[in-house]
Formats: sequence, structure tokens, C-alpha cells
Amino acid sequence: MFRSMGIERYAKTFAGIENVAFFSLQKDASGAVSTARDGGFEIADCTGKFETFDDTAAFVDSLDLVITVCTSVAHLAAALGKPTWILLDANPHWVWQLERTDSLWYPTATLYRQKEFSKWEPVIANVARDLAALPATHTGAAPRKRAARKAVA
Repeated sequence: MFRSMGIERYAKTFAGIENVAFFSLQKDASGAVSTARDGGFEIADCTGKFETFDDTAAFVDSLDLVITVCTSVAHLAAALGKPTWILLDANPHWVWQLERTDSLWYPTATLYRQKEFSKWEPVIANVARDLAALPATHTGAAPRKRAARKAVA
């Protein structure tokens, strides 16, 4: 519960950010997504098509960046090597250690931490600041080169 941050906080803070597309990765949150859309936050939700965690992984692999609290999706995205911005509460899971903005486990993870218990506003404001600056430096997603595989006979 303490590691959770409702979509309304994302919607309120990210709604004005231009040149960024938002996608929900939260299963069974269509009601909250609809409410956020009704409030003017443009967010797509394809999670109804996800049948397995492999589907989630494939979708995450198509994204440029994942922004999430400490969830299985945070670990999945970072393990896939996707840039992952993880919002942490004041008492984070031990793998995130304390006071670091990087992760020993996941080199593509950036950690945004609460300074005070239950105070998400400064955390999400820092994420929004960094996210708003990102499109200016983004040159577009280049197709990832995959190693050729030999056919096994």
C-alpha cells in the first residue's frame, strides 16, 4: 500500500507534458484509466490483451521508457535493459538500498526517492521535470539489432 501511487497523481502531473505517449501497464485498472482519460490525461491501455507475463515483457520491450513504483514491472523492465524510472517510498524494498539514484542490480534503472513518508508530490515533480526534458534529447527509437540465430536441424 505504501509503495503504491494512484494513476490520478500521474495524470495530474504528466497531463501537460508534450511529445510523450503514456501507456498503462497496470492490469485490471481500466476503471482508473477511464477516470484519468475523462480528466484529460491521454493514456492508452492495452493490458486487456495481456494473457501472460511474457505479453507484458513483449509490450515493455517496445517502449522507450518505463516509469513505475516498485512493482514486478519495475524489475521486468529493468531486467530487460529498458530505461526504467522507479519511484520509491521512504522505506524501499531492500534491493534498492538507501540514498542511491542508481541500482546495483539494473544499470538502466534510475531511482526517485521519497524524502518523507507518504509524500509523493516532490518525487513525481522530479520525474515530471526529467520527463519533460527528455523529448528534446530523444532522436526516435531505432530498431534494435538482434543477433542472427542459426537454424537447428
